[in-house]
Amino acid sequence: MTKSFDDMFKGYIDAGELRVPKYKNSGEITGLSARNDLDDWEQEFKWVKASGNATLYSFVIFHQQYYDDRPVPYNVATVELEEGPRIISKVDIEDMADLEVGMKLKAKFNKKDGLVFVPA
Repeated sequence: MTKSFDDMFKGYIDAGELRVPKYKNSGEITGLSARNDLDDWEQEFKWVKASGNATLYSFVIFHQQYYDDRPVPYNVATVELEEGPRIISKVDIEDMADLEVGMKLKAKFNKKDGLVFVPA
């Protein structure tokens, strides 16, 4: 069975790599889950290493604890990669008040969260 875009992306994250799908013919970078429904997407796309540079597109700060392993406050962020796709992640930052839409970020990997972003 062919893996979905999401499965492939998560597999790279688990390996400590940030990769994005790219059309083989045009070289255009595409979104991460836009082609999950294609049976033959592997024929049209390849995964390329991303720079890890990103911009904070939007975020929310949770003040109610929903999970035992997520003490509050914590953030959930939409991050726009330099290559174009937007992904949901978290920004690893000491003071949530320092979060600002448009701030430059850099990808970082850790054992607890996998992929996170830090201020650049």
